[in-house]
Amino acid sequence: IETQTDGYFRFTMNRLESGSAKIWVPFGYTVAFVLFILRRHWVEWETFIALRFDFMANGDVENEEKKEIEGSFSFKSRQIDASPKDDVQLHLDQYRNSCIVEFIPESHRRDEEIFHFFDAIFPGQVKRAEIILNASKLCELIKQRQGFIEKYESVYAKHQHAKQRYHHKREGVLSESCGVMYCLKCKCCRGAPKQPQDPTIALSRRFFCCGGKKVKALPYLLSEIKRLNRDVEKEHRAIMQVKNVAEDREEHRDIIASNIAKGKSFFTGTTEELTCDTGFVEFKNLTAKQSALQCNLTGTNGYMVTESAPDPRDVLWENSTVERKFIRIKKLQCDALLFTGTLFWA
Repeated sequence: IETQTDGYFRFTMNRLESGSAKIWVPFGYTVAFVLFILRRHWVEWETFIALRFDFMANGDVENEEKKEIEGSFSFKSRQIDASPKDDVQLHLDQYRNSCIVEFIPESHRRDEEIFHFFDAIFPGQVKRAEIILNASKLCELIKQRQGFIEKYESVYAKHQHAKQRYHHKREGVLSESCGVMYCLKCKCCRGAPKQPQDPTIALSRRFFCCGGKKVKALPYLLSEIKRLNRDVEKEHRAIMQVKNVAEDREEHRDIIASNIAKGKSFFTGTTEELTCDTGFVEFKNLTAKQSALQCNLTGTNGYMVTESAPDPRDVLWENSTVERKFIRIKKLQCDALLFTGTLFWA
């Protein structure tokens, strides 16, 4: 095969003769280039590791504490003016210093017990620990209340827009802007503008969209919002009361009730119990959090599994009480079903 040496290839190794010593020139350049890149990576790593340890120990620039790290890296943490943190910064600190704990055994499914467990491993480094509560009824009430609030805002905005449009028509604003066609259509054919009535809403529908007693929408929606506010507060107090009782004593159930709860947990992934096997632990600094993430806390892989806490905006809180083992079982069932279907379909 004839080697091409014209055009662009005049400046490449294609022009070198076989056995030429000039081949060592690009080889030496390649070795020097690789060594230069490795050197730049080393300098970058030396700069990064010092900042990394400073960040792990002291946090961001907004941190108010002033510390000094001694050892192989001699530098002082940044000096910042102490100023109160706003809600955004507090939430950010809580998110960065928190981890999610799964596979919590039944003996530790209380806030106090999970706090003492981590505080014994990381003394003085745990800020708080909480178990996720099974508050499905409370979530449903809050969801209903949010629906009524949005509907109230929509009806109120439409009613205010209709009233404003009515006043504009009476003052002649719209007639002047629309010109002659508006006068012929609205004034001659329709007459004077009609004053908007209070919006109404049907309480119940008998046949699709027909039937049902109609009442004034705004007072009715406002009364429903107040009623749901009372129900939410009542349910919240009931949950806190049950939680306090569970913190004080350990509940025991008979065999039948225990088996029924296990059966429901197997088929639905959730139970009627207030607590579940998932919780959150917030540490006082990033160093303790990273240590908790990188250590095996119990010596096994089936208890107290810690991971970095996700962003609260990325969590489907309706599914937060579903146990991880149930998710694995359902995933295995779906994989088996898809494999069987693909096998027979192929």
